[in-house]
Amino acid sequence: TAETLRLVDGPGHCEGRLEVLQKNIWGRVLDHQWDMKEAEVVCRQLHCGEAIGSFRLKEPISGTVAWNSVTCQGSEKHIEDCSVTINSSSVASSNLVTDVGVICSAAEERSVRLVDSFHHCAGLVEVYRRDFTDLRLVGGVNECEGRLEVYYNGSWGSVCSNLMSSHSVSVICKQLNCGTSGQLETSFTYGSGAAPYWLDLIDCRSQDNTLSECLSAPWGENNCSASEVAQITCQNPKEST
Repeated sequence: TAETLRLVDGPGHCEGRLEVLQKNIWGRVLDHQWDMKEAEVVCRQLHCGEAIGSFRLKEPISGTVAWNSVTCQGSEKHIEDCSVTINSSSVASSNLVTDVGVICSAAEERSVRLVDSFHHCAGLVEVYRRDFTDLRLVGGVNECEGRLEVYYNGSWGSVCSNLMSSHSVSVICKQLNCGTSGQLETSFTYGSGAAPYWLDLIDCRSQDNTLSECLSAPWGENNCSASEVAQITCQNPKEST
């Protein structure tokens, strides 16, 4: 049932890091060939629509490990119907394998969640404002040029350039204190990007002062590749101190 697994550390019960309930203890699920087939089963079991993203944490975390691996066909109704490898102490203590996570389509529709309970239909009400905590330009000679990345859901990820306008570039440069304008490069000036691709179809309006206020496709939902990652050169580099 849905009560035997949950998604945590996200904006709601339809997005986050995966945990499963084993002997009344919530445990982590580690990354061994985790992909969208497994994510589809998780979203189906949680009644959260379709899977629109699966991810792995970039750094290992602490906590009880329940499963070392999960392999699904994608059509299963419950994650327990998949091939599961139960935790072994050697893998759990190595800290070489990271946790898995899922983004379901219903996550974009939710702004509240119930927490501090074993059941997702009971608990304290928590309101969430969906945005990210930071952005940066990487791969350039200074902080005002490079590939655009945002920090979301515990990891840095790329931003795609599809439909990005000069005004959107200006908003980004202003937020980074790198002048009032910039340009979107059309070649691999700052190298190729890499997954996860967090944002796409960014459209900053005249009233938007930061990237988090701009319109975009839902988190993790994109038609992007490494060649389409936004590469920006802002007008004025920061002065060194």
